[in-house]
Amino acid sequence: MKKTSVIQSMITGMGVGFPVTLTCMAAIGGFNPVIREFLTWAVASALCGLVSYLLFRKEESMGIPAILGLHCLCCASITVGAAMFCGYVQSLGQILVAILPVFAVVYLVVLGFFYGCTKWEEKKVNRALEKK
Repeated sequence: MKKTSVIQSMITGMGVGFPVTLTCMAAIGGFNPVIREFLTWAVASALCGLVSYLLFRKEESMGIPAILGLHCLCCASITVGAAMFCGYVQSLGQILVAILPVFAVVYLVVLGFFYGCTKWEEKKVNRALEKK
């Protein structure tokens, strides 16, 4: 079996758990606005994950700054689309004021988290190589 980290295991658990939970909630209480909203964000999250997969496997050909810019643009578009689908905003002005600042903060926090994880993994690999 492939060795995975705690974080990878938690993310996998969420990826499996959210659809199962939403299905159970709909089966028990019927499809309602809460489930619709959670389903919208679960699909948006899956699309952002797909964008990440497609873009970050092209690192060598595009370069990190170009990939990050395209990734941010794609994820922002998905987020705005999901927010509009959920009825959070109706106009471009509302998007600029309500959605994009929140997106920017969350995007930077997630980006910082993954950057930190990458650096931690690099140090771990370097320590292992120094011991050999």
